[in-house]
Amino acid sequence: MQRRKFLVGMGSLAAGSAAAMGTGAFSFVEAERGVSVQTTGDNSAYLKLDGDGDYVTDNNGKLVIDLGGPSNNGNGGSAFNYDAVTRAQGVVIITNQGPNTLTASVQGDGGNVQRVSDVANVDLSDGEGIYVAVRSPTMGAGETAVLDVAVVEEPGDGDSEIGGGAGGTLTITAN
Repeated sequence: MQRRKFLVGMGSLAAGSAAAMGTGAFSFVEAERGVSVQTTGDNSAYLKLDGDGDYVTDNNGKLVIDLGGPSNNGNGGSAFNYDAVTRAQGVVIITNQGPNTLTASVQGDGGNVQRVSDVANVDLSDGEGIYVAVRSPTMGAGETAVLDVAVVEEPGDGDSEIGGGAGGTLTITAN
């Protein structure tokens, strides 16, 4: 009787070991392959970015948002008002020049740039900062979305987080 138990136990051990070892499949492969990537400027890329020419300019292929507005505009103004919310709509036009539907989104750096769903809802109670939103973010082939901005500037107490060039980095993503 002991011999039968021993044989059954050994058979079970052998079957369990075979199952643990697998079916001969592998769990890791390393192979080298060539990759080719083409890049181009914004005008002929799948995602085209255009500035409005007033608040957004092209600086050697990079869009720069300057919320100080058009300098030397000849009308005497030089900046946004204190204790006010100023909205600038359509400062960046995002065009889907690719074959697939894309959804554009924006993300601030967590400093003075914050993402909101609609700049029309921003008011003084939101606090001093730069608020950004993408209007009509889902774009089929050939369609556009626009980036809107709201600037909230508290009264001129000398410690502006916005004035004097402060700001942050804005990332536009489409997927």
